[in-house]
Amino acid sequence: MEQILTDKYGQTVPVKPPRKTIAIVDDSYAEQITGALMPVAKSNDWQLVSLLLGGCDFGSESVPSARNEKCQAFNKAAKNYVLKLKPDGVFTISTDTVPDPPNESVIPGYEAAVQTFTVAAIDVIGVRDNARSAENIASCVSSHGADDCALQQSEHLAPENPSAFLNEIDGAHMIDLTDQYCKDGICHAVTGNILVYMDDHHLTADFVQTMAPALGTRIAAATGWQVK
Repeated sequence: MEQILTDKYGQTVPVKPPRKTIAIVDDSYAEQITGALMPVAKSNDWQLVSLLLGGCDFGSESVPSARNEKCQAFNKAAKNYVLKLKPDGVFTISTDTVPDPPNESVIPGYEAAVQTFTVAAIDVIGVRDNARSAENIASCVSSHGADDCALQQSEHLAPENPSAFLNEIDGAHMIDLTDQYCKDGICHAVTGNILVYMDDHHLTADFVQTMAPALGTRIAAATGWQVK
């Protein structure tokens, strides 16, 4: 393993033998959704390994990006590690949302990164990014109550998942969990008495865990894997 990866590597309790091995490669947004993936993995005897660098979305440099040198080096090393590991799948975030002005697009170089893995017979599970706010939603809820802190979905997310076209690539599976926290065009700050956002753009661990059943069902539907 290259030095740049050593303190960014993690794994769940070893499973022998695992039914599936999944590599999680990305930044803090993939890390947060791992909270939904871990219960699915535990129920299905999957081994999870993670390569996560904060502020470093995963994509190739086939198109211009704003990634710094460290991020580019990390992504290259992570790609090489995954190709050597040959897991059953790679778990990533497929889109990037920005709050001001609101916009959502496919992560730069993501399509090329997906193809690198699928050509090597490694499936790619790409989860759509969540809506982000220009203000701290948790603080807003504390000060004003949940109803005043909800987001209009149409103002913070694209009308459709921008990465959906990648489903045309054999082995690529784009998953959208937006309906788990956005209902009838409103992305709620609190759902089922659980705070959805921990800040302006990250979801709380408690809320992410509630998405585990939906994530498992959608992984099964997308990949054809048997998922409990």
